Amino acid sequence: MIEFVTVAALILTGFALVWLSKYARLGLGEASKTTVILAPLIAFLFLSGAISEFEGLGLKAKFRDLRDFSAKTTIDAAIALKLATTSEQATTGDFLNEAIWGFCRPYYVLTDSSARNKEKPDQLDKQAVLHIATAIRNSIVCGRFSALVVVDNDRRPVGFFPRDQFLELLRIVLVGYGDAHIDSEAAFRQVAGSELGVILQNPVIRARSDEASHNTVPGSEDIESVYKKMIADNFAIAMITDRLSRFDGIITRAAIEGKIIERLLAAAK
Repeated sequence: MIEFVTVAALILTGFALVWLSKYARLGLGEASKTTVILAPLIAFLFLSGAISEFEGLGLKAKFRDLRDFSAKTTIDAAIALKLATTSEQATTGDFLNEAIWGFCRPYYVLTDSSARNKEKPDQLDKQAVLHIATAIRNSIVCGRFSALVVVDNDRRPVGFFPRDQFLELLRIVLVGYGDAHIDSEAAFRQVAGSELGVILQNPVIRARSDEASHNTVPGSEDIESVYKKMIADNFAIAMITDRLSRFDGIITRAAIEGKIIERLLAAAK
């Protein structure tokens, strides 16, 4: 039995979507508004297995699409959602390029050597640290960043750190606007003293600690089963692994739910 609080929260989410549509001047009709209000609840019921079919408000055909989506493997769903390493996000980022061009990524991947000085491996490379920090900062600002993932030398996931642990980067002057001057020495000291700086000192050790998350799901498993597992175990992000247990990307509950709601909104038009 679904708890009343869950139902209420989903209905409130629907009202919030209607409010946002009004703010965006989408001009939804009354029937469409009803569909939008019920969309989060219906999507939850469908994906959680509480219902397998719903007819009404023009949604029956869309549930066929949802069944097709739920049958996808997790890695196929991640590719479609641009959350896999086979998308434009490289396995290990070119952080210099990422920082300069301000790409918007859902995650970045670190190894133990990502921020190390090549000539003095026991020290951090100042430029590498600033490039990593700037790349993460840019992706936080654009709204897509979800996790900083740490892998070992065989590309097996060790753990990940969610976005909220790096929000302090927004307080550090890493990007100059207009004639603003960036003090790289001061910026490096601030980053080195932040949560990111602590992680960069020993990425693998930190990723193995309780401060990191270690949720993984096999890429070959269907997305419906993975979504149910994420709900049951109460985690929002998971690392995807291939058949050799290597890192292949991430999957998020928000991305799955967003895709479902997107299709339901399309049905409301």
